[in-house]
Amino acid sequence: MINRELWKNKSFQNINRYPCPYCNTGILIGQNTPIKHITNEGKFNEKYNHPNGVIYAFSGMLKCSNEKCKDVVAVIGEYTDVHISNQDEYGNPLEFNLGLYQPKNFYPN
Repeated sequence: MINRELWKNKSFQNINRYPCPYCNTGILIGQNTPIKHITNEGKFNEKYNHPNGVIYAFSGMLKCSNEKCKDVVAVIGEYTDVHISNQDEYGNPLEFNLGLYQPKNFYPN
């Protein structure tokens, strides 16, 4: 039985907090840089400079940290790239990008 509380508010950035679904003692560690491809919704958002950001689909591979297990897990999900523009108290421009990975599915889970 899956403990859903373990999986709340997690992202690919802090992937090392996901437990291994096979041994349940190791943690999953990212094995590569995730592959990202822009979605049609992302293309629309990019074209019209949507404030919620540009949406991509992503995939990646994870591996269990337990030396006796080392099981591999594939992950897919949504990546959102948000460009934030603002001003500081002196009127100087502040700009930065925020990227958020949101896993949607793991295999095996």
